[in-house]
Amino acid sequence: MTPTEMAVRAALEGASATLPISESAHRALEGIWIGADPARWASSLAAHVGALLALGIVVRERLGAAIGALGRALLRRGSLGRSDAGQDAVAVLLGAMLSAGVKLAISAPVARLEQMPLAVGAGLVATAATLAITPFAPSPSQLRPRPMGALAVGLLHGLGSIPGGSQVGAAFVGVSWLGTRGWRAVEFALMLTAATLTVDVSVGLWRAPRLADLGHPAVAVAVVVALLATVLAANLWRLIAEGSRSLLFLLWIVPLAIAMLGLARATEVGLELGSPAGPSVRICARSSGNRAMTTA
Repeated sequence: MTPTEMAVRAALEGASATLPISESAHRALEGIWIGADPARWASSLAAHVGALLALGIVVRERLGAAIGALGRALLRRGSLGRSDAGQDAVAVLLGAMLSAGVKLAISAPVARLEQMPLAVGAGLVATAATLAITPFAPSPSQLRPRPMGALAVGLLHGLGSIPGGSQVGAAFVGVSWLGTRGWRAVEFALMLTAATLTVDVSVGLWRAPRLADLGHPAVAVAVVVALLATVLAANLWRLIAEGSRSLLFLLWIVPLAIAMLGLARATEVGLELGSPAGPSVRICARSSGNRAMTTA
């Protein structure tokens, strides 16, 4: 893997983990553009480390206050619900626990579906549809979801791990419909994503071979590029959210969905063709699909 390919992959990982544009779909896109690589797992893990560091920077004030409230409650055995920061901590903890459980529960069928361009395209259509109805959500009425609402948001966040889905996008939509709008909704979705990403990175570092196997310069490139891409993406979303223009993301999601569905159709046509040209079409389509879905 060249440094340029590493940087492109890290940038896509960071941006797609932060914006509601589907991380899994962009991993599929990477596979089409760059192709499969044995070191893909390592570059993805390094990029997630960078994205996690960046999210900690972006939501540092609110997340730091929540962590502080949690620490004080544990040390003094007090109630978390007495302060805004404590309520944030409760909501993020509840949402993150349910999200992680749902993601684990559906991991087996997701692993099968993510090999299918049609599944990725359908997931992107669902992501676009949920974002499209966000402007009709109720007016702002609370600063964060209440405990039951946090569980509902966690459920959506976990289900957002389906091929073509967006975990941060699903959480944003859920929070918006529960009465938290604008940057407050985005901020909560990013906090929840940071919490679950912490689990993913920890498990990845424990289960996978050492990142050093990828080479220290390559790891540094992936971490730094993903960090910068995540910070830029978060600030872009802040501008979009404050202007209530989240529908702008559809300008990227819809064409990507069309491309994935087109790839699925091309694969199907290639398999159905019985003419002398059929085998070459089939091989080309299946090769592209396999390269795309290997990394989804």
